[in-house]
Amino acid sequence: MANFYTISFSNKVYLLSFILCCGIVIQHTQWQCQDYTILNTIQTFTFFIAETCVPFFFMISGYLFFRTYSISNCKKKLFSRVHTLLIPYIIWNVVYTVFIISLNLLGFIHNMQTTENLWGGVKSCINSEYSPLWFVKYLIIFVCVSPFMYYILKEKFIGATAILALIFINAYNFYAGIISVPLNINANNWVMFVYQYIFFAIGCYGALCYKSTIEKISKTRSQIAIIILILLLCIYWLIITRYGNVITNHTFRWLWCIFLWFALDTLPNISPRPYMKYSFFIYCSHLLFLYSIQGVLSIVYTKFSTITIRTLQIAQYIWLPIITILLLIKIADYTKMYTPKIWKTITGNRG
Repeated sequence: MANFYTISFSNKVYLLSFILCCGIVIQHTQWQCQDYTILNTIQTFTFFIAETCVPFFFMISGYLFFRTYSISNCKKKLFSRVHTLLIPYIIWNVVYTVFIISLNLLGFIHNMQTTENLWGGVKSCINSEYSPLWFVKYLIIFVCVSPFMYYILKEKFIGATAILALIFINAYNFYAGIISVPLNINANNWVMFVYQYIFFAIGCYGALCYKSTIEKISKTRSQIAIIILILLLCIYWLIITRYGNVITNHTFRWLWCIFLWFALDTLPNISPRPYMKYSFFIYCSHLLFLYSIQGVLSIVYTKFSTITIRTLQIAQYIWLPIITILLLIKIADYTKMYTPKIWKTITGNRG
C-alpha cells in the first residue's frame, strides 16, 4: 500500500489546484447553444461540477493558512499576504477595468455594465466587478479575521459548532428569502461572507484539529471517499436535477470538496509539471482571453447560417478552454523567463 498510495501533500495541492483552475476556465466559457436537450443536460452538469472549484480553493486556502500557523508567526503570515494577495489583487483589477471598458467601447461586450464616472469606475475596480478576483477579495477578508477565528476553530467541539452554526445561518438566509438567486458574487454583504467563509472555515478547522489525520494516507478512507463521490453524483441526477435548490447545491459542494480531497489519495506520487504551478496566473488572466475571443467570435458568427453557427458554438465550448489554458501556459513561461520581477509581482511569487 505504501508504494502506491504515496502522493505527497504538496504534489496533491499543485495537481488539485491546476485541475480546479481548468474547471474555472470551463465554467467561464459561454454556452450559447440551447437547441439540443442532451447537450444542454451535459453542459448543465459540467457547469454544476465546475461551480465547486472556487469553493474548493477557499477550503484549500483555509487549510494552508493554518497548516503552519502559530501565534508567534501570525504577524509574518499576515504581512506575507500583502505580496501574495493584495498587490496582485490591485494590479489585476486595474488591468481588467481598463480592458473591459475598452472592449465595451469597441463593441465586443454588450451585456457588461460600465460606470460613467471616475469614482464609480474606481469603486467597481476595487470591488473586482470586472474581474474574477472576487475570490481574492474574500480571501483577503478571511485572512484578516483568521487571527480572531483561530481561538474558536482550534477547539474541536467549539470549532465544529461554529461551522454548523454558519451552515444553519446560510440555510436560514435562503429560506427566509434573504439570499438572492442567482447569487451575486460581488455583493459585499453578510450573506455572501457567511456562504464563502464556510468553505474557508472547514479548511481552517481541518488544519488546526485534524492535520495529522488528514495528511495521513489511508486506502480505506480513500475508497470510502470514492464511493461517497459516486453517491453524490447519483443524488445530483436523481434528486438535485429535479428538486434541487440553493441549500442542496451548497451541501453538495461542501461534501464534494471534502471527499474529493481524500479520494485523490489513491493517486501515485507523481511529480507536478511546471505548468501546474501556474494556477494562480491562469485564474487571474483567463477572462482576458475568453472575453476577447468570445467577443470576436460573436461578430464572426453573424456571417454564417443558423445551423453552422450552432455547430461552431458547440465546438467552441470544447476547444476554447483548451486553447485558453495552453496559451496562458506559454505566456506564463515567457513572462517568468524574461521578466521575472513582473512575474513575481503579478502572481505573488507563485510558480
